[in-house]
Amino acid sequence: GYQEIDACIDVGETLGFLRGYRFDQNLLRHARDGLKRAEEEAKSYDPRAAGAHFCDFCGLEMKAGSFTSLEDGRERCPTCSESALKTLGQLKEHFEETVETMERLFRISIDVPLHVRMTSAKKIAKHQGTAFVPTPGFDARVVGFARRDFRGHTIFIENGAPVVSAVATIVHEVTHIWQYRNWDDKALQKKFGKEKTSQLYEGMATWAEIQYLRFLKQTDFAHRLEIVNATREDDYGKGFRLYLKKYPLRDKAAEAKRTPFGAKEPL
Repeated sequence: GYQEIDACIDVGETLGFLRGYRFDQNLLRHARDGLKRAEEEAKSYDPRAAGAHFCDFCGLEMKAGSFTSLEDGRERCPTCSESALKTLGQLKEHFEETVETMERLFRISIDVPLHVRMTSAKKIAKHQGTAFVPTPGFDARVVGFARRDFRGHTIFIENGAPVVSAVATIVHEVTHIWQYRNWDDKALQKKFGKEKTSQLYEGMATWAEIQYLRFLKQTDFAHRLEIVNATREDDYGKGFRLYLKKYPLRDKAAEAKRTPFGAKEPL
């Protein structure tokens, strides 16, 4: 009846035994810890805090001497370094899994051949017509792009990225491909103008990657991305805030009955 613990059970020793085999360090525990961290970060997280160094991939604040500086100036925390994707094969494996999960969670279908490639932060910035200039803060930047050509659709993702960051980028870029297949770009630009249309594209893709991370219980990383993008003044930030008003972020797929993917006009 669970009114009292039987004397034959040594709870303390049993707990010690389980901890000795790291049963207290499983995915569920990490997810719960992530929720706690996210709640604490909401009170104090500032990705632009003076004098602080932030991981350019997960946005986590890092202590001096505890991070890796990549050749191009990007800074990566120990956790992101451990899970950094080193080969195209590793990236493709996560790419296929992410697309399948995305189709299920958002109830969509990607009906065109997709390819994925790794490239440098410098080349991605050049493709966007900008230059990547690293800073000690969390550098909000374009970390991937989708390209259409005669071979189909190819997604380029920044090299050196950890799994969770790469997955977020995959979701962002696959959302663009879904938009290319389902939206009338000329009609949107005629109705909203070029600038507003860009916000529609980038805002939804940003919303999708953060919502996807919430579904996967990557709560702390999703929370940091939400804070960063909610304060950006470019098309990503302005568009994200528009979607956030109409589509609140949820922690469970069953709770997200309305998403931009299911609307003829998302906003």
